[in-house]
Parts: sequence; C-alpha cells; structure tokens
Amino acid sequence: MDFNQLQTFLRVSEYGSFTRAGEQSFISGTAVMKQINRLEAELNLKLFVRTATGVQLTPQGKKFQPYVQQLLDLLNTAIEETRRVRSDDKQLILLGTSLLHPADAFMSLWKELAPKMPKF
Repeated sequence: MDFNQLQTFLRVSEYGSFTRAGEQSFISGTAVMKQINRLEAELNLKLFVRTATGVQLTPQGKKFQPYVQQLLDLLNTAIEETRRVRSDDKQLILLGTSLLHPADAFMSLWKELAPKMPKF
C-alpha cells in the first residue's frame, strides 16, 4: 500500500467513478482501477462495489475512508510543519514538467536568470 493508492481511494470514493477520479489525478480510469484492485488485494478487503454506472463504497470501504483521510491529513500536516522548521534561509522553488510539456520554457528562462544568481 502506498500514498498514491490511498489518495486514489479517497478520490474514487468522492467521485464515485474510476474515470472521474482519474481525470482529477490526470491518469486513466484504467490506472485508477488497477490501483484500487492492488489496494484491495493488499488489504484483503473489498472497498468498492462496481456497477455499470460507477462505484460505491462497501461497508468495509465506509469504515476505512475516515481513517485514510485522517492519515493523509496527518501526513500533510507533518510535512508542512517540518518544512517550517528549516534551519537555513534558502528559498525553495519547485518546477515540474512532463513528456507532454517539455522543459524548454524553463531552460530558456534559467539561461536568462542564471547569470544574475551566481550562487544558486
């Protein structure tokens, strides 16, 4: 079981559909279904009832959901609180790209900014 599976579990339970949960995660509905199938197999629990119109939480899924929400909330709080106690004064900038959106725009911007920030 991993962090992504738990996030996916919450999205599926919120949207009632693998496809809609996938759209929110920018992955396919099939990928969402595979994550849920893997989670259910690892836990040896049936978390969702699948129907032609979507999915619904089973009683086990309903019992599991608030614990997953609490766990992910606690993890996010721990990460935020830990970041606040940084002992350095460096500022962090995170940038992301994908195969669909290459980093060309970032690289041209970096070439322009790098001479102005020699210690970076």
